[in-house]
Amino acid sequence: MNESQRLAYMDAMGVDCYVPRIQLLGALASTLCVMPIVEFVPASEVDGSAPAGIAQPDSTAAAKVAKASGAAATHALFEDDGKKNQRQAIASQQSVAEVTDELVSQTGSSKELPKFILSIVRANNVLLIDEGLPGHVNPQEYLQLLHNLLFALGAGKQTLTIDAFVWPINKNSQFDQSETAARQTLQAFLAKQVEQANIPTVILMGQTAAHYISEQPLAMAELIQHPQLAAQMIRCDSGFPLLAEPLLKKQLWQQLQPLYLTLQSTNAASKAH
Repeated sequence: MNESQRLAYMDAMGVDCYVPRIQLLGALASTLCVMPIVEFVPASEVDGSAPAGIAQPDSTAAAKVAKASGAAATHALFEDDGKKNQRQAIASQQSVAEVTDELVSQTGSSKELPKFILSIVRANNVLLIDEGLPGHVNPQEYLQLLHNLLFALGAGKQTLTIDAFVWPINKNSQFDQSETAARQTLQAFLAKQVEQANIPTVILMGQTAAHYISEQPLAMAELIQHPQLAAQMIRCDSGFPLLAEPLLKKQLWQQLQPLYLTLQSTNAASKAH
């Protein structure tokens, strides 16, 4: 679509002028419309008059010339129009390509859009974000595994619920589905969960959750304070592989040792008071 077409659409809708001021949340970035190519035509060619200072040719002589070379003139005329249209088409394609390349470099739309599923497990005082469960994994067995893990860490008995975070949320191409949008949406979703339930601890399990929670790489088995979520956070391996390989529990337990020591210290301080 070029600028003339855009203005025609707005005129048909009764809109005099539209200029995007801000980018709406979840919307694609506004694109620039290509200006149509307008070729300058001298006034003498429009009204048939000759430029000042040039004598008008004799009408009889002009008629003889036209009669003698009419076919050649017609051929030259169409040839010139064809070349002009070809030049306009090439210039238009180049203009569109230049604008497209510029927009791609600014928005990163050439990158493959992310698609992923995360398991969101809510406990009484802990939020766990793990990889999306494969179809062969029994959700109840998985929740029982996480319940036992939290009890061993000293979080106490828990009531667990599981939900899924699916990206993209909306498959409409008009919505921003980039990696940046996925990260911002997930962070906003988790921040709301932490705030509403007053959850002090978040456990990231697996690679996908860690990648989209933070722009900076998160070290394994390191307890940190996440600035956006206002909660302490630790990263470890995914939980559902433990159902098939129980020997992996030892490695996961070692990764969660900083959280275990913190919870033990908190429980001891609470008992002392």
